[in-house]
Amino acid sequence: MGFENGHLMPFMGQESRGCQAGVTRPEYERLSRQPFRYLVTCRNKDPRDMKHFLLLFIAAATLGTTLSAQIERGLTPEAENGSIRQRFQHFKERREVSGTALPDDIRVRAIEQTRRMERSKLSEHLLADQPQWQQFGPRSTGGRIKSIIIHPTNPGTLYIAAAAGGVWRSTDAGATWTPLMDDANGIAMGSLCFDPVDPNIIYAGTGEQVIGSNFYLGAGLMRSTDAGATWSVLGLTTVGSFSRIYAHPTNRDLLMASCMNTNAGVYRSTDRGVTWTKQFEGTVYDMTINPTNENEYFIAVPEDGILYTSNGGQSWERRTSGLIGSFGRTSVQQSPVNENVLYALVELNSLATIAKSTDKGLSWTVQYNDPRGCFFAGTCSPAGSQGFYDNYVTVSPTDTNVCFVGGIDIWRTTNGGTSWSNQTGG
Repeated sequence: MGFENGHLMPFMGQESRGCQAGVTRPEYERLSRQPFRYLVTCRNKDPRDMKHFLLLFIAAATLGTTLSAQIERGLTPEAENGSIRQRFQHFKERREVSGTALPDDIRVRAIEQTRRMERSKLSEHLLADQPQWQQFGPRSTGGRIKSIIIHPTNPGTLYIAAAAGGVWRSTDAGATWTPLMDDANGIAMGSLCFDPVDPNIIYAGTGEQVIGSNFYLGAGLMRSTDAGATWSVLGLTTVGSFSRIYAHPTNRDLLMASCMNTNAGVYRSTDRGVTWTKQFEGTVYDMTINPTNENEYFIAVPEDGILYTSNGGQSWERRTSGLIGSFGRTSVQQSPVNENVLYALVELNSLATIAKSTDKGLSWTVQYNDPRGCFFAGTCSPAGSQGFYDNYVTVSPTDTNVCFVGGIDIWRTTNGGTSWSNQTGG
């Protein structure tokens, strides 16, 4: 299993006026063979409550039989087998009406509808006699982590962006976490960054960058000015997902965003996100900027691999000399302390390749080449490659010889790529 894992949907319990009913914790195997079992405890013996419960029991029995038949047909454990890509497709199809696609803004519309209902006196009347619901579990369903940022002056404060759970904050070095975006229009997340001057200002790119799918679209670029307590939409609301966002270290007015899915491309703002200009058209897997030069950055794209611009995106040139083959998903990062050094993790011919450049990408040296498909697949089968899914690289902010790359496991070099060691023991 990779360090990017999936998530489950919670079961819910319910409470009536006199009796409390809860759903047991069924495994999928039991759930596929028998209806729901209800555990009932009555707090009093009011005849009205008993009548209410009997009606509830009859309805639950009917529903349980129906669900059991549906589960037999469509939710067997065997249907969950297969590759990451197949499991994702299975997860997606179970949530879409056959022959249709979910609207891009379905979450935004649902939240707006909920807020209208909350303001409506009619909804208050309708909800007055409804049962109260409690979360039964499982919990911690935010999904895998897409981005981690550490407070520049307080290393005990961290923020993470969860694939399906919004932004979370820890003030005790990760021991406990607090969700910060549960009521936001979009909680599928792609990337985070701090303002270079004021770390209370945080930018969050919504939408999870899933290759070949528009299933987890976001609601644009969001900003918090109070360390995550509140959020507002800054712009780029038609963008499907964000693979990377930057506020330039030497110019806080300059924001850069690389995007995927709907309206994919590279976007640049010179007024802290008030207006945006599109600098590149098409899917961008990753982006890295030169911290000392506002106009110089690299992007990783399908087929062409790695592109470079020195004029703020007005023109691009391919820089892949030394890397031969079919480029899949690629991650690339420039050293913050040496602008000539870059590291890249490339799904090249469906196999993993770690490469390094010491001349701003003009030439690349392969440092690791996976001949059997173990790096991305775990089972040493190229056919099971997860390079489109588990693919990340980051360079130390203080030492150009230290770099981490992530596939199924996380690997580290401390000698500039001469050797790599597995940090997760896979």
